[in-house]
Amino acid sequence: MKNQYEVVIAGGGPTGLMLAYELALKGIKVLVLDNKIAESPESRGATIHPRTAELLSARGLLESFIEKGKELLEKDPRLPLYHYAVMIKLKMFMLDSPCNFTLWLPQKETEILLQNHALEHGVEILREHEVVYFEEYYDGVVIEANYLEKKSKFHAKYLVGCDGAKSVIRKLSNIEMLGTNKTNTALLADVYLDTPLAYSTQCEFSSKGLVVAMPAGKNLTRFIIISNNISDEIVQSSLNLDLIKNYLVDICGHDFGIKNPHWISSFGNANKLAKQLIKNRVILAGDAAHYHLPAGGQGLNYGIQDAFNLGWKLAAELKGWAPKWLLDSYQTERLKAGKMLMESIKKQESLLFRTNDSDLVFRKYFEDVILEIDAVNKKLTEEIAGLHINYQNSTEENKLIGCRIPNLELFQDFNCLNLYNLFSKGNFIFICFTHQKFRFPEEFKDRLEIYHFKYTEKRYEFFKTKYLLIRPDLYIAWASDHLQSSVTIKKHLNYWLKK
Repeated sequence: MKNQYEVVIAGGGPTGLMLAYELALKGIKVLVLDNKIAESPESRGATIHPRTAELLSARGLLESFIEKGKELLEKDPRLPLYHYAVMIKLKMFMLDSPCNFTLWLPQKETEILLQNHALEHGVEILREHEVVYFEEYYDGVVIEANYLEKKSKFHAKYLVGCDGAKSVIRKLSNIEMLGTNKTNTALLADVYLDTPLAYSTQCEFSSKGLVVAMPAGKNLTRFIIISNNISDEIVQSSLNLDLIKNYLVDICGHDFGIKNPHWISSFGNANKLAKQLIKNRVILAGDAAHYHLPAGGQGLNYGIQDAFNLGWKLAAELKGWAPKWLLDSYQTERLKAGKMLMESIKKQESLLFRTNDSDLVFRKYFEDVILEIDAVNKKLTEEIAGLHINYQNSTEENKLIGCRIPNLELFQDFNCLNLYNLFSKGNFIFICFTHQKFRFPEEFKDRLEIYHFKYTEKRYEFFKTKYLLIRPDLYIAWASDHLQSSVTIKKHLNYWLKK
């Protein structure tokens, strides 16, 4: 049948393109439909956080992002410090991660790189195709899209909505969004300066509001303006360079010499999470599933992490080997992560939109004293980095199960291998630290790789570990500190790898 695919993805932003890549990696026929003529010239997001970087690294993709950042900045784009509510005190360089940095890269460039990687794996991308309707059947979905005033139809087993905060797919599916509505408006302006700012982010506060300035691209600087005096009426009537200058002067006393705006926009503090992520054969990911105040640059990163969680599960379902519960676990796990995201955003919002004198005193104390406490800094850094997310179940005997796996150093005789280097194919990885030999069913060979190592680096939590089964998205599926029979091991493999 013409226009027949296994998965159609609505939305060609970072989430949709990352998901397309993950599905194509497992041999799934994917089509991406995007309503724009090309990737967005504006960059809403500009940072790749450590957990996202770990996942990209595991697929062998991260270096291309680092190189593009170096090309644009003409210096290393990996930032050792990052901000919490625009307080640049988070010590990314102290994280237990090979990606102990935040990678600066405009979203436009991230999209171009992800698009190229997806195309190399056979993904089809159709621009200027706006999804306007779909109809579900017992075994698939028919999607209707407008293209140059003509309608085209596409058939798929599943439709995934990665089409942003105003998601058409979500609205057509009647999926409810839960959370808080907008009560404040902020301004964003990407502009050219007479004298470009230094590499680091700059921040200025006063009782009138907050101004943040940071790199936004080659020769571009991004200004974010937060003030209780910004209203929707003002934005709708006069969103222009003069308005930006007026607020800069009002808050900072000068306008930084801004000129030639590349992009001026506004955003609000509505924070909402979808009530469900899967409804029959329709799935939501990225901003279609969760949108919020863009504090800490977390939206783009959570979207890409949605894609890594969903990709292998949806591929397993389409390949016919997924356990009955597996695809539904995407909803369970990512709704849990989404709730954690909303809590993080709310905490930062409470520090951003309060600018009276007493609030500024507390903010100064928070920045100079509280964030200097190592335990607090570590906790908040892991939160922004995405390393705090886990899918643990309190009933599991081994507390490692459901946790993020660090990039362990694995030793065999005199050879050392980094764990993340094993995940380029997006398979499960089973590691045995005993001398046992196993023969597992041939049916697992397309989704499971087995390795024997003598030991791993001396980490307390892995000191007694005998076996590790690791998911394609770098979480521990099963672990044991005790010798197990091949029958028991196979039982745990079947739980994850067999219908």
